[in-house]
Amino acid sequence: MSVTELPFTILSSSSKTDHADPTSRQRPIHMDILFKSAPVHLHAIAFENYYTANLTILHATSPPSSSGAASWTPVVSDLQLMADPHCEDDAQDQHELFERHFAASFKSHEVTCLRFVLLQPSPLWKEHALKGLR
Repeated sequence: MSVTELPFTILSSSSKTDHADPTSRQRPIHMDILFKSAPVHLHAIAFENYYTANLTILHATSPPSSSGAASWTPVVSDLQLMADPHCEDDAQDQHELFERHFAASFKSHEVTCLRFVLLQPSPLWKEHALKGLR
C-alpha cells in the first residue's frame, strides 16, 4: 500500500495559555484540521510530539462553524504520549497511528475535519504541541 500525504488546513488552534497561571496549562489545547479534498480515507496519522502528555483525536463530518457547533466523535481517546508528564525522556518521540488504533465506530473513509486535543498537566514545560503532522 502506498501512502499519500493529504493536504490540510489548520482552521483554529487554542494554543494560548497564561504562563503566569500554573492552572491554565492543565487545560487542554486543541487544533482543528480540515482536509482540502474532503472527504478523505485516513489510513494513518504521523507526528513528532513536543511535550504533550496525552492526546485525544476527534472527528466531525463538517467543519466547526464560528459558533463552534460541530458534532465531534472520538477517533483516538486519551492516548498517552509521555510515560511521565514531568520527565522529558520521551517528550519528543515520533508517533504513528494506524487504522487499528482508531475507535471501532470511526469511519476512516469519510474524514472531513479532525480536532487534536493536547494535554500537558505538568507546570515544568512552557509549551506543548505536535510537530510535523502528516
